Amino acid sequence: MTSVFLQVRLDSSRLPRKALLPLGDRQVVSHAMRALKNVKAEKSIFIRVLPLFLKNFVINFVYSLAGEKRMSSVLSNLGIIDVPSEMSPHIERFDAMVGAMRFNKVGCAVCSFGDKLSICFTSGIEETHIEKAFFTFLVKKGIHVKLETNRE
Repeated sequence: MTSVFLQVRLDSSRLPRKALLPLGDRQVVSHAMRALKNVKAEKSIFIRVLPLFLKNFVINFVYSLAGEKRMSSVLSNLGIIDVPSEMSPHIERFDAMVGAMRFNKVGCAVCSFGDKLSICFTSGIEETHIEKAFFTFLVKKGIHVKLETNRE
């Protein structure tokens, strides 16, 4: 039997109790718990002794069959980025981007530095409905948004 403990911080200053907020059909923490089920495979003695080149082959094969098809998009949250104090005055912000995906055409990466939160969407499609809806939602909540784009 494998036991996993998920530590959840509820006192975030930017979004208190975010782990308990709804995300789709359940709370954010429920999604994290579901993802932790993947840990069980790593404990298998068979997988642990399998040579790396075989693991990579199998992972790539399974990814080509199911990979992105089982999800609608990707969100990568890098969290708060800290740098040595002597570097801070020379840095305005950090940005992060999710690389191009085969099937899912929209990805999002989030990180923060100082008092700035950077939310970067990457997209393989021309339409911007998702991005517009997201940033419109933030503005309606009273959050100041500054948009930058490489689109015309």
